[in-house]
Amino acid sequence: MRIFNTIMLILLILLFSGEVMAGGYNVSGVGLKALSMGGAFRAVADDWSALYYNPAGLSNLYQHEIAFGIDLYSYRPEFTPQMTLNDYSFGYYDGEERVSDDKIPYTPFGAAAFVLPMFEKLTVGFGVFQPYDHDVEWNVFKLSPAYNQYVDDSFDLPVVEPLVPFPEITHAFNVDLIDFHPTIAAELIEDRMSLGVGLSIRKGSYNRSEIILRPNTLSESFSSRPYENLVTMTEYDASGWGLGVNVGLLFQASEKLKLGASYQSKTTIDLSGDLYATLYSPGNRHLEEFADTANPANQLFKGEVYTANHEADAEWVIPSEFGFGLAYQLSERVMIAADFAYIMWSENEGIEFDVTSTTGLTEFSFINGYLTPVDFIEEWDDALRISVGVEGHPHEKYKLRGGYSFEQTPIPEEGARVIFDNPADRHHLSGGASVYVGIVELYGAVSMIITPETTVSDLVDADEDGIFDNHTGTYSDFTAVTSIGFTVRF
Repeated sequence: MRIFNTIMLILLILLFSGEVMAGGYNVSGVGLKALSMGGAFRAVADDWSALYYNPAGLSNLYQHEIAFGIDLYSYRPEFTPQMTLNDYSFGYYDGEERVSDDKIPYTPFGAAAFVLPMFEKLTVGFGVFQPYDHDVEWNVFKLSPAYNQYVDDSFDLPVVEPLVPFPEITHAFNVDLIDFHPTIAAELIEDRMSLGVGLSIRKGSYNRSEIILRPNTLSESFSSRPYENLVTMTEYDASGWGLGVNVGLLFQASEKLKLGASYQSKTTIDLSGDLYATLYSPGNRHLEEFADTANPANQLFKGEVYTANHEADAEWVIPSEFGFGLAYQLSERVMIAADFAYIMWSENEGIEFDVTSTTGLTEFSFINGYLTPVDFIEEWDDALRISVGVEGHPHEKYKLRGGYSFEQTPIPEEGARVIFDNPADRHHLSGGASVYVGIVELYGAVSMIITPETTVSDLVDADEDGIFDNHTGTYSDFTAVTSIGFTVRF
């Protein structure tokens, strides 16, 4: 009884040790056992989360399983902009440390797996989980008084605050991917080899808004500093569905050694939604009056906010992933595991818009030219993730687990943007425990994601369209994840 009480205390400490979250474009893992072991689970794959890591692992189950749980995120990214070119600033809060809006997002999950005795060596499962989630809001840009010095006799220079209405949130990114995952697994060789196949029926939502500085194409008289770039915002709010396949193989190489491999196909989410393109025109009474009525500058420098609404389709690519794992039973009560995964992030080239209808354009063609969508182009690199984990079973009533994983960043410095957070490699530290109460196993897990401070120095315009492809400055990042859940076996 004393041991049981001690473990329950440890579990409670794990559960309430703080608000915790995963950084980056994808979450830390799926399933509390796997999460506790740093994701080193392809060759273990002995509970419902085999649906995600290696569907062949469902053949390891000898009882039906129903599982529920939730991951709570506490996310602490920081960014100090240094968006200057030739010592000229564009309006970012250069040199000021900025933090994203404080949020506590969460990702619930549920799954069930059933052994089918009427079909020998066959197991089926179905899970609903969230392999990708990201939600941040930033205020890293402001309209400068120089850009917005709309003056007449009632105002004196310098204008302290911009007169054009401007949003408090200048950069935001919220993506969710929910995976409905039916799976079937069967033994090919009794007690030696099994194969599993699952469908990834994925519902994705994509919400993104960014301030984009677009080159002013007017003559030099009307496009010199601070008007060489016009301030625009592109906002896209869309959702859609996609279909992928998950295949896994599990092999019992010896009494103590298991090997596992799996492949998750690329999924293309067909997005459909609304795109808002906004121009925050500069205010300058003198330039407005200097331009004749036939000159677009006569309309541009009125200090107005123009917005057009586009219905737009796009494709959002979730990259394919393949990996290999091994698990070794050191003793009757201790198992170690390792996992190697390769994620094909180069398959994701960003978002290109296909506009189907438009409302809200003005009668001025020059203004309308800035109310067109700007594609979100990304050129990311493929990335490697290495995980190691351990599970100990010191008592029949509880298990303890720990793990570490190293994950390469797919984001090169020339593509670093504040909405994606720190463009640096990540280190995951995790631990957890579970306690058996009858037919129920209670889980708790904690993960920390540490991303070293990184400075991006060089502004890049790879396609020479006058729009910068990255955000320069210093990025830092710390994230933690607290997970709780339970599994019922019968």
